[in-house]
Amino acid sequence: MAILMAVFLFLAPSDSGSQRTITLSVVTGHDRITFNTARMSEKEVRRWIMLSPHVADSNSYLVPEPLELCIEKYPEYRKCGTRDWRAKNFIFNADANLQKIRERIKELDESSYPRELGRVVSYFKTIQEDALFFQSQLLKFVQEWRTEDLAKSFDGIDPGQQCSVEIMRIRTAPDEDAAYRLASKGWRNCINHALRGRIGEYPEADWKEFLHRYLIREEFLAEDVD
Repeated sequence: MAILMAVFLFLAPSDSGSQRTITLSVVTGHDRITFNTARMSEKEVRRWIMLSPHVADSNSYLVPEPLELCIEKYPEYRKCGTRDWRAKNFIFNADANLQKIRERIKELDESSYPRELGRVVSYFKTIQEDALFFQSQLLKFVQEWRTEDLAKSFDGIDPGQQCSVEIMRIRTAPDEDAAYRLASKGWRNCINHALRGRIGEYPEADWKEFLHRYLIREEFLAEDVD
């Protein structure tokens, strides 16, 4: 399940007049960004820093929202219930999560970011586009229970071949509840594994080059987790 990120901004006292520090509070600690306001705006930096490997674990860039995500009293969702396919509002809430991914894909436009971030933006955009397709197929499966929907290929990933074992288990499941559990866990894990194998690791060298080119200093402060 995707982890939601709470972002808090703090303006640190500046020693050189044009230096400003923004601190993002993420799941595993704090990411502290110092930049020159004479070279770039805070609005730009706040947008760019969403691509940081230290932040992407917490803002759904790296792990998009699953169909089952539902947070009570958040306006985009209806009453969560059990949060699985049996929940009264499952289809509505699942569509809300897919819409979040669609909007993020629009935001991840390479032409609207510095050139040095092109590969980083493309990396996250690929994750979002693949998640949108395969989670849409999972939602179709839950509505019609056709394993053919889980076997459809997209973007170099062929579940019919790469996840054939998982699909066979779903096809022979004793009931719909068992089929859902197998699809939402085994099949989805197989898809994610295939995606990560295809796109590789986060392009950290490009991120560091971007920070260097724009004279941005990033300091990640990890917190101990009990």
